[in-house]
Amino acid sequence: MRSAVLYSGQLRRLRFRSKVIPVNTSDPLHRANVSVSSIAAACEFLRAYWLRFVVISAVLLIPCFWHHHLEAGDLPSHLYNAWLAQLIARGQAPGLFLAHQSNNVLFDFALSGFGNLFGLAAAEKIAISAAVLIFFWGAFALACSISHAASPKPIPWFLAPCIAALTYGYTFEMGFVNYYISIGLAFLGLAVLARSDARPGRSLFPDAIVIFLLIPLIWLAHPLGLFVFGAVGAYIIFAKHLPPARQVYLFSAAVLILLAVHFYIEARHWDIEASVIHGSLAAKFGIMANGADQLLLYAAHDLVPVYLLTALFLASLLVDVAQGWRVLERRQSFLLPLQLYILALLAARFIPAKILVPHRLGTMGALGFLTDRLTSIVAIFACCLLAQIKPRKWHYAGFAVLAAIFFSFLYSETAKISSLEDQVGQLVASLPPGQRVTKKIIKLPGNRISINHIIDRACIGRCFSYDNYEPPSGQFRVRVQLQNPFVMSTLEKVDAVDKGNYVVQESDLPLSVIYECVPGRTDLCLGELTAGQKNGSVGAPRAESATYEPRR
Repeated sequence: MRSAVLYSGQLRRLRFRSKVIPVNTSDPLHRANVSVSSIAAACEFLRAYWLRFVVISAVLLIPCFWHHHLEAGDLPSHLYNAWLAQLIARGQAPGLFLAHQSNNVLFDFALSGFGNLFGLAAAEKIAISAAVLIFFWGAFALACSISHAASPKPIPWFLAPCIAALTYGYTFEMGFVNYYISIGLAFLGLAVLARSDARPGRSLFPDAIVIFLLIPLIWLAHPLGLFVFGAVGAYIIFAKHLPPARQVYLFSAAVLILLAVHFYIEARHWDIEASVIHGSLAAKFGIMANGADQLLLYAAHDLVPVYLLTALFLASLLVDVAQGWRVLERRQSFLLPLQLYILALLAARFIPAKILVPHRLGTMGALGFLTDRLTSIVAIFACCLLAQIKPRKWHYAGFAVLAAIFFSFLYSETAKISSLEDQVGQLVASLPPGQRVTKKIIKLPGNRISINHIIDRACIGRCFSYDNYEPPSGQFRVRVQLQNPFVMSTLEKVDAVDKGNYVVQESDLPLSVIYECVPGRTDLCLGELTAGQKNGSVGAPRAESATYEPRR
Protein backbone atom coordinates (compact mmCIF):
# COMPACT_ATOMS: atom_id res chain seq x y z
CA MET A 1 0.00 0.00 0.00
CA ARG A 2 2.78 2.41 0.95
CA SER A 3 4.65 1.73 -2.35
CA ALA A 4 1.46 2.41 -4.29
CA VAL A 5 1.00 5.78 -2.55
CA LEU A 6 4.65 6.72 -3.23
CA TYR A 7 4.32 5.73 -6.89
CA SER A 8 1.14 7.80 -7.23
CA GLY A 9 2.89 10.87 -5.75
CA GLN A 10 5.88 10.45 -8.06
CA LEU A 11 3.55 10.17 -11.06
CA ARG A 12 1.75 13.39 -10.10
CA ARG A 13 5.06 15.25 -9.76
CA LEU A 14 6.25 13.88 -13.12
CA ARG A 15 3.09 15.06 -14.84
CA PHE A 16 3.42 18.49 -13.27
CA ARG A 17 7.04 18.90 -14.34
CA SER A 18 6.44 17.65 -17.88
CA LYS A 19 3.35 19.82 -18.34
CA VAL A 20 1.57 17.04 -20.20
CA ILE A 21 -1.18 18.45 -22.41
CA PRO A 22 -4.42 16.52 -22.12
CA VAL A 23 -5.74 15.21 -25.42
CA ASN A 24 -9.38 14.49 -26.10
CA THR A 25 -9.34 10.88 -27.23
CA SER A 26 -12.89 11.25 -28.51
CA ASP A 27 -11.54 13.60 -31.20
CA PRO A 28 -12.13 11.75 -34.49
CA LEU A 29 -8.77 12.85 -35.83
CA HIS A 30 -7.05 11.40 -32.77
CA ARG A 31 -8.80 8.06 -33.11
CA ALA A 32 -8.43 7.98 -36.88
CA ASN A 33 -4.71 8.66 -36.80
CA VAL A 34 -4.09 5.25 -35.28
CA SER A 35 -5.48 2.71 -37.69
CA VAL A 36 -7.97 3.88 -40.32
CA SER A 37 -7.58 5.25 -43.84
CA SER A 38 -7.82 8.89 -44.82
CA ILE A 39 -11.25 8.29 -46.35
CA ALA A 40 -12.53 6.75 -43.11
CA ALA A 41 -10.97 9.57 -41.09
CA ALA A 42 -12.62 12.19 -43.33
CA CYS A 43 -16.01 10.47 -43.00
CA GLU A 44 -15.61 10.31 -39.22
CA PHE A 45 -14.66 13.99 -39.15
CA LEU A 46 -17.78 14.90 -41.16
CA ARG A 47 -20.01 12.80 -38.89
CA ALA A 48 -18.63 14.52 -35.82
CA TYR A 49 -18.56 18.07 -37.20
CA TRP A 50 -21.09 18.06 -40.04
CA LEU A 51 -22.92 21.15 -38.77
CA ARG A 52 -19.69 23.11 -38.37
CA PHE A 53 -18.59 21.97 -41.83
CA VAL A 54 -21.85 23.13 -43.45
CA VAL A 55 -21.95 26.48 -41.64
CA ILE A 56 -18.30 27.30 -42.37
CA SER A 57 -18.72 26.31 -46.03
CA ALA A 58 -21.85 28.44 -46.40
CA VAL A 59 -20.24 31.50 -44.80
CA LEU A 60 -17.09 30.96 -46.85
CA LEU A 61 -19.05 31.20 -50.11
CA ILE A 62 -20.72 34.54 -49.33
CA PRO A 63 -18.11 36.59 -51.28
CA CYS A 64 -18.96 34.54 -54.38
CA PHE A 65 -22.50 35.92 -54.31
CA TRP A 66 -22.41 39.32 -52.59
CA HIS A 67 -22.17 41.33 -55.84
CA HIS A 68 -23.90 41.03 -59.19
CA HIS A 69 -20.51 40.18 -60.70
CA LEU A 70 -17.84 38.01 -59.10
CA GLU A 71 -14.67 40.06 -59.45
CA ALA A 72 -11.50 37.99 -59.67
CA GLY A 73 -9.04 39.24 -62.28
CA ASP A 74 -8.84 36.65 -65.05
CA LEU A 75 -12.16 34.98 -64.15
CA PRO A 76 -14.20 36.91 -66.78
CA SER A 77 -11.67 35.78 -69.40
CA HIS A 78 -12.20 32.13 -68.43
CA LEU A 79 -15.96 32.56 -68.69
CA TYR A 80 -15.77 34.42 -72.01
CA ASN A 81 -13.56 31.72 -73.54
CA ALA A 82 -15.95 29.03 -72.31
CA TRP A 83 -18.59 30.86 -74.40
CA LEU A 84 -16.21 30.89 -77.39
CA ALA A 85 -15.73 27.14 -76.89
CA GLN A 86 -19.49 26.71 -77.23
CA LEU A 87 -19.46 28.71 -80.47
CA ILE A 88 -16.57 26.62 -81.80
CA ALA A 89 -18.39 23.39 -80.93
CA ARG A 90 -21.43 24.63 -82.90
CA GLY A 91 -19.30 25.66 -85.88
CA GLN A 92 -20.06 29.36 -85.37
CA ALA A 93 -16.45 30.58 -84.91
CA PRO A 94 -14.44 29.81 -88.05
CA GLY A 95 -10.73 30.42 -87.62
CA LEU A 96 -10.79 29.24 -83.99
CA PHE A 97 -10.42 25.67 -82.74
CA LEU A 98 -10.27 23.68 -79.50
CA ALA A 99 -6.87 22.16 -78.77
CA HIS A 100 -6.39 18.85 -76.97
CA GLN A 101 -4.66 20.10 -73.85
CA SER A 102 -3.80 18.10 -70.75
CA ASN A 103 -3.07 20.86 -68.23
CA ASN A 104 -4.21 24.35 -67.23
CA VAL A 105 -7.75 23.41 -68.28
CA LEU A 106 -9.62 21.78 -65.36
CA PHE A 107 -11.54 24.94 -64.44
CA ASP A 108 -12.32 25.61 -68.09
CA PHE A 109 -13.70 22.08 -68.50
CA ALA A 110 -15.85 22.65 -65.43
CA LEU A 111 -17.20 25.92 -66.84
CA SER A 112 -18.02 24.28 -70.16
CA GLY A 113 -19.63 21.25 -68.55
CA PHE A 114 -21.77 23.19 -66.11
CA GLY A 115 -22.43 25.80 -68.80
CA ASN A 116 -23.96 23.22 -71.11
CA LEU A 117 -26.20 22.02 -68.29
CA PHE A 118 -27.17 25.21 -66.46
CA GLY A 119 -25.94 28.14 -68.55
CA LEU A 120 -22.70 30.07 -68.17
CA ALA A 121 -23.94 32.46 -65.47
CA ALA A 122 -24.81 29.58 -63.14
CA ALA A 123 -21.71 27.62 -64.23
CA GLU A 124 -19.45 30.44 -63.06
CA LYS A 125 -20.97 30.40 -59.55
CA ILE A 126 -20.93 26.60 -59.28
CA ALA A 127 -17.37 26.14 -60.54
CA ILE A 128 -15.85 28.98 -58.53
CA SER A 129 -17.68 27.87 -55.36
CA ALA A 130 -16.24 24.39 -55.80
CA ALA A 131 -12.76 25.89 -56.28
CA VAL A 132 -13.08 27.95 -53.08
CA LEU A 133 -14.17 24.92 -51.05
CA ILE A 134 -11.35 22.79 -52.47
CA PHE A 135 -8.72 25.36 -51.53
CA PHE A 136 -10.07 26.10 -48.04
CA TRP A 137 -10.76 22.55 -46.92
CA GLY A 138 -7.57 21.29 -48.58
CA ALA A 139 -5.54 23.83 -46.59
CA PHE A 140 -7.47 23.13 -43.38
CA ALA A 141 -7.06 19.36 -43.81
CA LEU A 142 -3.31 19.81 -44.27
CA ALA A 143 -3.05 21.92 -41.11
CA CYS A 144 -5.01 19.27 -39.17
CA SER A 145 -2.97 16.36 -40.53
CA ILE A 146 0.40 17.94 -39.84
CA SER A 147 -0.69 18.97 -36.34
CA HIS A 148 -1.61 15.32 -35.63
CA ALA A 149 1.44 13.82 -37.35
CA ALA A 150 3.84 14.27 -34.41
CA SER A 151 1.35 14.18 -31.55
CA PRO A 152 -2.45 14.49 -31.40
CA LYS A 153 -3.75 18.02 -30.84
CA PRO A 154 -7.15 19.70 -30.86
CA ILE A 155 -8.50 20.58 -34.30
CA PRO A 156 -7.20 24.12 -35.05
CA TRP A 157 -10.59 25.77 -35.56
CA PHE A 158 -9.10 29.11 -34.52
CA LEU A 159 -7.27 29.15 -37.89
CA ALA A 160 -10.49 28.95 -39.94
CA PRO A 161 -10.92 32.78 -40.24
CA CYS A 162 -7.26 33.16 -41.26
CA ILE A 163 -7.45 30.43 -43.91
CA ALA A 164 -10.75 31.91 -45.14
CA ALA A 165 -9.05 35.28 -45.70
CA LEU A 166 -6.14 33.60 -47.50
CA THR A 167 -8.64 31.68 -49.62
CA TYR A 168 -9.76 35.00 -51.10
CA GLY A 169 -6.22 36.40 -51.24
CA TYR A 170 -4.08 37.48 -54.17
CA THR A 171 -4.13 34.15 -56.02
CA PHE A 172 -7.94 34.07 -56.05
CA GLU A 173 -8.44 37.76 -56.78
CA MET A 174 -6.06 37.62 -59.74
CA GLY A 175 -8.21 34.83 -61.15
CA PHE A 176 -5.43 32.21 -61.35
CA VAL A 177 -8.17 29.64 -60.88
CA ASN A 178 -6.53 26.58 -62.45
CA TYR A 179 -3.43 27.09 -60.31
CA TYR A 180 -5.66 27.83 -57.31
CA ILE A 181 -7.51 24.52 -57.73
CA SER A 182 -4.29 22.61 -58.34
CA ILE A 183 -2.68 23.67 -55.06
CA GLY A 184 -5.97 23.11 -53.21
CA LEU A 185 -5.98 19.53 -54.49
CA ALA A 186 -2.26 19.28 -53.70
CA PHE A 187 -2.99 20.30 -50.10
CA LEU A 188 -5.56 17.48 -49.88
CA GLY A 189 -3.01 14.97 -51.19
CA LEU A 190 -0.35 16.23 -48.79
CA ALA A 191 -2.84 15.91 -45.92
CA VAL A 192 -3.18 12.22 -46.79
CA LEU A 193 0.59 11.75 -46.88
CA ALA A 194 1.11 13.64 -43.62
CA ARG A 195 -1.24 11.38 -41.66
CA SER A 196 -0.48 8.03 -43.38
CA ASP A 197 1.21 5.66 -40.96
CA ALA A 198 2.59 2.28 -41.98
CA ARG A 199 1.79 0.55 -38.69
CA PRO A 200 1.58 -3.25 -38.48
CA GLY A 201 -1.80 -4.37 -39.79
CA ARG A 202 -2.50 -0.97 -41.34
CA SER A 203 -3.41 -1.07 -45.05
CA LEU A 204 -2.16 1.89 -47.09
CA PHE A 205 -4.18 0.84 -50.15
CA PRO A 206 -7.12 3.28 -49.56
CA ASP A 207 -4.72 6.20 -49.14
CA ALA A 208 -2.84 5.16 -52.28
CA ILE A 209 -6.13 5.15 -54.23
CA VAL A 210 -6.86 8.72 -53.07
CA ILE A 211 -3.39 9.86 -54.14
CA PHE A 212 -3.66 8.25 -57.58
CA LEU A 213 -7.07 9.83 -58.13
CA LEU A 214 -5.78 13.28 -57.16
CA ILE A 215 -2.64 13.26 -59.32
CA PRO A 216 -4.37 13.49 -62.75
CA LEU A 217 -6.76 16.15 -61.44
CA ILE A 218 -3.86 18.24 -60.10
CA TRP A 219 -2.05 17.96 -63.45
CA LEU A 220 -5.22 18.79 -65.40
CA ALA A 221 -5.61 21.95 -63.31
CA HIS A 222 -2.02 23.25 -63.41
CA PRO A 223 1.45 21.63 -63.63
CA LEU A 224 2.81 23.80 -60.83
CA GLY A 225 0.39 22.16 -58.38
CA LEU A 226 1.72 18.72 -59.29
CA PHE A 227 5.29 19.95 -58.82
CA VAL A 228 4.38 21.25 -55.34
CA PHE A 229 2.64 17.99 -54.47
CA GLY A 230 5.53 15.83 -55.69
CA ALA A 231 8.29 17.86 -54.05
CA VAL A 232 6.57 18.47 -50.71
CA GLY A 233 5.08 14.97 -50.61
CA ALA A 234 8.49 13.39 -51.09
CA TYR A 235 9.91 15.59 -48.34
CA ILE A 236 7.14 14.60 -45.92
CA ILE A 237 7.69 10.89 -46.61
CA PHE A 238 11.45 11.12 -46.09
CA ALA A 239 11.05 13.27 -42.97
CA LYS A 240 8.65 10.77 -41.38
CA HIS A 241 11.21 7.97 -41.79
CA LEU A 242 14.08 9.92 -40.26
CA PRO A 243 14.67 10.57 -36.56
CA PRO A 244 14.45 14.27 -35.65
CA ALA A 245 18.22 14.57 -35.19
CA ARG A 246 18.87 13.50 -38.80
CA GLN A 247 16.22 15.65 -40.47
CA VAL A 248 18.76 18.46 -40.64
CA TYR A 249 20.50 16.54 -43.43
CA LEU A 250 17.24 16.25 -45.39
CA PHE A 251 16.56 19.96 -44.90
CA SER A 252 20.08 20.89 -46.04
CA ALA A 253 19.72 18.73 -49.15
CA ALA A 254 16.42 20.43 -50.01
CA VAL A 255 18.02 23.89 -49.67
CA LEU A 256 20.87 22.83 -51.97
CA ILE A 257 18.35 21.57 -54.54
CA LEU A 258 16.53 24.91 -54.48
CA LEU A 259 19.81 26.73 -55.01
CA ALA A 260 20.69 24.38 -57.88
CA VAL A 261 17.32 25.05 -59.53
CA HIS A 262 17.86 28.79 -59.13
CA PHE A 263 21.28 28.75 -60.79
CA TYR A 264 20.15 26.31 -63.49
CA ILE A 265 17.27 28.60 -64.50
CA GLU A 266 19.65 31.55 -64.65
CA ALA A 267 22.24 29.60 -66.64
CA ARG A 268 19.65 28.46 -69.20
CA HIS A 269 18.24 32.01 -69.43
CA TRP A 270 14.74 30.78 -68.64
CA ASP A 271 14.16 33.59 -66.17
CA ILE A 272 12.73 37.06 -66.77
CA GLU A 273 13.42 40.01 -64.50
CA ALA A 274 10.95 40.24 -61.63
CA SER A 275 10.77 44.00 -62.10
CA VAL A 276 8.60 43.63 -65.21
CA ILE A 277 5.98 41.68 -63.31
CA HIS A 278 3.31 44.06 -62.07
CA GLY A 279 2.36 43.25 -58.49
CA SER A 280 5.46 41.23 -57.63
CA LEU A 281 6.61 41.61 -54.05
CA ALA A 282 10.03 40.05 -54.50
CA ALA A 283 11.70 43.11 -52.96
CA LYS A 284 9.26 43.35 -50.03
CA PHE A 285 10.44 40.36 -48.07
CA GLY A 286 8.92 41.60 -44.82
CA ILE A 287 5.28 41.14 -45.83
CA MET A 288 5.81 37.95 -47.82
CA ALA A 289 7.71 36.23 -45.00
CA ASN A 290 4.54 34.57 -43.69
CA GLY A 291 2.44 34.90 -46.85
CA ALA A 292 0.66 37.99 -45.53
CA ASP A 293 1.18 39.67 -48.91
CA GLN A 294 -1.71 37.52 -50.15
CA LEU A 295 -4.01 39.95 -48.31
CA LEU A 296 -2.61 43.04 -50.09
CA LEU A 297 -5.03 43.53 -52.98
CA TYR A 298 -6.75 46.73 -54.01
CA ALA A 299 -5.72 49.69 -51.87
CA ALA A 300 -3.24 50.94 -49.29
CA HIS A 301 -5.63 50.20 -46.42
CA ASP A 302 -5.15 46.49 -47.16
CA LEU A 303 -1.89 46.84 -45.26
CA VAL A 304 -3.98 46.77 -42.06
CA PRO A 305 -4.86 43.03 -42.32
CA VAL A 306 -1.37 42.37 -43.70
CA TYR A 307 0.35 43.79 -40.62
CA LEU A 308 -2.27 42.29 -38.30
CA LEU A 309 -1.65 38.81 -39.70
CA THR A 310 2.10 39.27 -39.30
CA ALA A 311 1.65 40.42 -35.68
CA LEU A 312 -0.68 37.51 -34.82
CA PHE A 313 1.69 35.03 -36.44
CA LEU A 314 4.69 36.22 -34.44
CA ALA A 315 2.82 36.72 -31.16
CA SER A 316 1.16 33.29 -31.30
CA LEU A 317 4.44 31.49 -31.91
CA LEU A 318 6.43 33.46 -29.34
CA VAL A 319 3.86 33.02 -26.57
CA ASP A 320 3.56 29.28 -27.24
CA VAL A 321 7.31 28.82 -27.38
CA ALA A 322 7.78 30.72 -24.12
CA GLN A 323 5.20 28.58 -22.31
CA GLY A 324 5.87 25.09 -23.66
CA TRP A 325 9.27 24.88 -25.28
CA ARG A 326 10.75 22.77 -22.47
CA VAL A 327 8.54 19.84 -23.41
CA LEU A 328 10.39 17.68 -25.96
CA GLU A 329 7.18 16.47 -27.60
CA ARG A 330 6.05 20.07 -28.16
CA ARG A 331 9.35 21.02 -29.78
CA GLN A 332 9.32 18.01 -32.08
CA SER A 333 5.77 18.74 -33.24
CA PHE A 334 7.04 22.02 -34.75
CA LEU A 335 9.85 20.33 -36.65
CA LEU A 336 8.09 19.24 -39.88
CA PRO A 337 5.86 22.31 -40.41
CA LEU A 338 8.78 24.62 -39.65
CA GLN A 339 10.91 22.92 -42.30
CA LEU A 340 8.11 23.10 -44.89
CA TYR A 341 7.47 26.76 -44.09
CA ILE A 342 11.14 27.77 -44.43
CA LEU A 343 11.58 25.77 -47.66
CA ALA A 344 8.47 27.35 -49.20
CA LEU A 345 9.77 30.79 -48.25
CA LEU A 346 13.17 30.05 -49.78
CA ALA A 347 11.47 28.80 -52.96
CA ALA A 348 9.55 32.08 -53.23
CA ARG A 349 12.88 33.92 -52.95
CA PHE A 350 15.09 31.71 -55.14
CA ILE A 351 12.72 31.03 -58.05
CA PRO A 352 12.37 33.98 -60.48
CA ALA A 353 9.05 35.80 -60.74
CA LYS A 354 8.63 34.51 -64.28
CA ILE A 355 10.35 31.66 -66.11
CA LEU A 356 10.13 30.52 -69.70
CA VAL A 357 9.19 26.87 -69.96
CA PRO A 358 10.35 24.81 -72.98
CA HIS A 359 7.35 23.55 -74.94
CA ARG A 360 8.61 19.97 -74.67
CA LEU A 361 7.79 20.17 -70.95
CA GLY A 362 4.15 21.05 -71.56
CA THR A 363 1.82 23.51 -73.23
CA MET A 364 2.67 26.34 -70.83
CA GLY A 365 5.07 28.62 -72.67
CA ALA A 366 5.82 30.53 -69.49
CA LEU A 367 4.99 30.56 -65.81
CA GLY A 368 4.44 34.09 -64.57
CA PHE A 369 3.80 35.78 -61.23
CA LEU A 370 5.63 32.90 -59.53
CA THR A 371 6.72 34.91 -56.50
CA ASP A 372 3.17 36.04 -55.84
CA ARG A 373 1.74 32.57 -56.46
CA LEU A 374 4.22 30.80 -54.20
CA THR A 375 3.50 33.04 -51.23
CA SER A 376 0.03 31.47 -51.09
CA ILE A 377 1.83 28.19 -50.29
CA VAL A 378 4.05 30.00 -47.78
CA ALA A 379 0.90 31.33 -46.09
CA ILE A 380 -0.71 27.88 -45.76
CA PHE A 381 2.49 26.33 -44.39
CA ALA A 382 2.62 29.21 -41.90
CA CYS A 383 -0.90 28.16 -40.85
CA CYS A 384 0.36 24.57 -40.49
CA LEU A 385 3.02 25.94 -38.15
CA LEU A 386 0.40 27.83 -36.13
CA ALA A 387 -1.68 24.65 -35.92
CA GLN A 388 0.92 23.25 -33.51
CA ILE A 389 0.25 25.84 -30.80
CA LYS A 390 -2.15 25.47 -27.91
CA PRO A 391 -5.24 27.53 -28.86
CA ARG A 392 -6.33 30.29 -26.53
CA LYS A 393 -9.28 32.66 -26.51
CA TRP A 394 -7.25 35.55 -27.87
CA HIS A 395 -6.31 33.45 -30.92
CA TYR A 396 -9.98 33.05 -31.83
CA ALA A 397 -10.65 36.75 -31.25
CA GLY A 398 -7.55 37.95 -33.11
CA PHE A 399 -8.09 35.90 -36.25
CA ALA A 400 -11.81 36.71 -36.27
CA VAL A 401 -10.97 40.44 -36.23
CA LEU A 402 -8.44 39.87 -39.01
CA ALA A 403 -11.07 38.19 -41.20
CA ALA A 404 -13.67 40.86 -40.44
CA ILE A 405 -11.32 43.67 -41.49
CA PHE A 406 -10.11 41.85 -44.61
CA PHE A 407 -13.57 40.94 -45.89
CA SER A 408 -15.00 44.39 -45.21
CA PHE A 409 -12.24 45.91 -47.36
CA LEU A 410 -12.73 43.22 -50.00
CA TYR A 411 -16.45 43.92 -50.20
CA SER A 412 -16.03 47.67 -50.68
CA GLU A 413 -13.26 47.40 -53.29
CA THR A 414 -14.89 44.67 -55.38
CA ALA A 415 -18.15 46.65 -55.27
CA LYS A 416 -16.38 49.45 -57.16
CA ILE A 417 -15.14 47.05 -59.82
CA SER A 418 -18.57 45.43 -60.12
CA SER A 419 -19.98 48.91 -60.70
CA LEU A 420 -17.43 49.43 -63.49
CA GLU A 421 -18.51 46.17 -65.08
CA ASP A 422 -22.15 47.30 -64.91
CA GLN A 423 -21.10 50.35 -66.92
CA VAL A 424 -19.37 48.12 -69.47
CA GLY A 425 -22.56 46.08 -69.80
CA GLN A 426 -24.60 49.21 -70.48
CA LEU A 427 -22.08 50.45 -73.08
CA VAL A 428 -21.84 47.21 -75.06
CA ALA A 429 -25.63 46.83 -74.98
CA SER A 430 -25.80 49.87 -77.32
CA LEU A 431 -23.58 48.19 -79.94
CA PRO A 432 -24.74 46.10 -82.90
CA PRO A 433 -24.66 42.34 -82.22
CA GLY A 434 -21.28 40.79 -82.99
CA GLN A 435 -19.33 44.05 -82.77
CA ARG A 436 -15.61 43.82 -82.02
CA VAL A 437 -14.60 45.61 -78.82
CA THR A 438 -11.25 46.39 -77.26
CA LYS A 439 -10.19 48.56 -74.37
CA LYS A 440 -7.65 51.15 -73.42
CA ILE A 441 -5.99 49.89 -70.24
CA ILE A 442 -8.25 50.32 -67.21
CA LYS A 443 -6.47 50.59 -63.88
CA LEU A 444 -7.60 51.99 -60.55
CA PRO A 445 -5.00 53.86 -58.44
CA GLY A 446 -3.23 51.66 -55.89
CA ASN A 447 -4.81 48.52 -57.34
CA ARG A 448 -2.51 45.49 -57.31
CA ILE A 449 -5.11 43.31 -59.03
CA SER A 450 -5.55 43.41 -62.80
CA ILE A 451 -9.04 44.40 -64.01
CA ASN A 452 -8.17 44.39 -67.70
CA HIS A 453 -10.65 41.60 -68.45
CA ILE A 454 -13.56 43.72 -67.34
CA ILE A 455 -15.12 43.75 -70.82
CA ASP A 456 -14.95 39.99 -71.40
CA ARG A 457 -17.92 38.84 -69.34
CA ALA A 458 -20.09 41.72 -70.61
CA CYS A 459 -19.42 40.62 -74.20
CA ILE A 460 -20.82 37.10 -73.77
CA GLY A 461 -23.67 36.73 -76.26
CA ARG A 462 -23.34 40.38 -77.40
CA CYS A 463 -19.92 41.23 -78.82
CA PHE A 464 -16.39 39.94 -79.25
CA SER A 465 -13.49 40.92 -76.99
CA TYR A 466 -11.06 41.49 -79.83
CA ASP A 467 -7.86 41.61 -77.76
CA ASN A 468 -8.68 38.38 -75.92
CA TYR A 469 -5.21 36.98 -75.24
CA GLU A 470 -6.02 33.31 -74.57
CA PRO A 471 -6.40 32.02 -78.18
CA PRO A 472 -3.20 33.58 -79.63
CA SER A 473 -1.13 32.72 -76.52
CA GLY A 474 -1.27 28.98 -77.26
CA GLN A 475 -1.48 28.25 -73.52
CA PHE A 476 -5.21 27.46 -73.38
CA ARG A 477 -7.59 25.17 -75.21
CA VAL A 478 -9.19 27.90 -77.38
CA ARG A 479 -6.66 28.60 -80.16
CA VAL A 480 -6.34 30.74 -83.30
CA GLN A 481 -5.94 28.87 -86.57
CA LEU A 482 -6.67 31.53 -89.19
CA GLN A 483 -7.27 35.24 -89.50
CA ASN A 484 -10.75 35.72 -88.11
CA PRO A 485 -13.23 38.43 -87.07
CA PHE A 486 -13.41 37.30 -83.42
CA VAL A 487 -9.93 37.72 -81.96
CA MET A 488 -6.51 39.06 -82.88
CA SER A 489 -4.37 36.41 -84.52
CA THR A 490 -1.05 37.01 -82.71
CA LEU A 491 0.03 37.71 -79.16
CA GLU A 492 2.20 40.59 -80.41
CA LYS A 493 -0.92 42.46 -81.50
CA VAL A 494 -2.57 41.82 -78.13
CA ASP A 495 0.55 43.10 -76.35
CA ALA A 496 0.49 46.25 -78.50
CA VAL A 497 -3.14 46.86 -77.51
CA ASP A 498 -2.22 46.48 -73.82
CA LYS A 499 0.50 49.08 -74.26
CA GLY A 500 -1.78 51.40 -76.24
CA ASN A 501 0.48 51.19 -79.30
CA TYR A 502 -1.64 49.11 -81.66
CA VAL A 503 -2.29 50.78 -85.01
CA VAL A 504 -5.79 49.90 -86.22
CA GLN A 505 -5.97 48.21 -89.65
CA GLU A 506 -8.80 48.31 -92.17
CA SER A 507 -9.40 44.61 -91.55
CA ASP A 508 -10.06 45.34 -87.87
CA LEU A 509 -13.01 47.61 -88.53
CA PRO A 510 -15.59 48.16 -87.22
CA LEU A 511 -13.84 48.27 -83.84
CA SER A 512 -15.11 49.94 -80.66
CA VAL A 513 -13.02 50.85 -77.65
CA ILE A 514 -13.91 51.25 -73.97
CA TYR A 515 -11.74 53.62 -71.97
CA GLU A 516 -11.67 55.71 -68.82
CA CYS A 517 -13.36 59.04 -69.49
CA VAL A 518 -10.90 60.53 -66.99
CA PRO A 519 -7.85 58.35 -66.20
CA GLY A 520 -7.99 56.94 -62.68
CA ARG A 521 -11.70 57.64 -62.27
CA THR A 522 -14.61 55.21 -62.33
CA ASP A 523 -16.49 56.61 -65.36
CA LEU A 524 -16.13 54.67 -68.61
CA CYS A 525 -16.75 55.86 -72.17
CA LEU A 526 -17.28 54.12 -75.52
CA GLY A 527 -15.65 55.26 -78.76
CA GLU A 528 -14.98 54.11 -82.32
CA LEU A 529 -11.49 53.54 -83.69
CA THR A 530 -10.49 54.37 -87.26
CA ALA A 531 -7.85 52.87 -89.56
CA GLY A 532 -4.38 54.22 -88.83
CA GLN A 533 -5.31 55.30 -85.29
CA LYS A 534 -3.46 54.01 -82.21
CA ASN A 535 -5.83 52.39 -79.76
CA GLY A 536 -4.21 54.28 -76.86
CA SER A 537 -4.92 57.67 -78.43
CA VAL A 538 -8.56 57.78 -77.34
CA GLY A 539 -9.57 59.81 -74.29
CA ALA A 540 -7.31 61.92 -72.11
CA PRO A 541 -3.68 60.81 -71.68
CA ARG A 542 -2.74 59.10 -68.45
CA ALA A 543 -0.57 60.91 -65.93
CA GLU A 544 1.90 58.05 -66.12
CA SER A 545 2.45 55.33 -68.67
CA ALA A 546 0.67 52.06 -68.14
CA THR A 547 2.73 49.08 -67.06
CA TYR A 548 2.38 46.00 -69.23
CA GLU A 549 1.35 42.92 -67.32
CA PRO A 550 2.76 39.66 -68.72
CA ARG A 551 0.28 36.87 -69.06
CA ARG A 552 0.02 33.85 -66.86
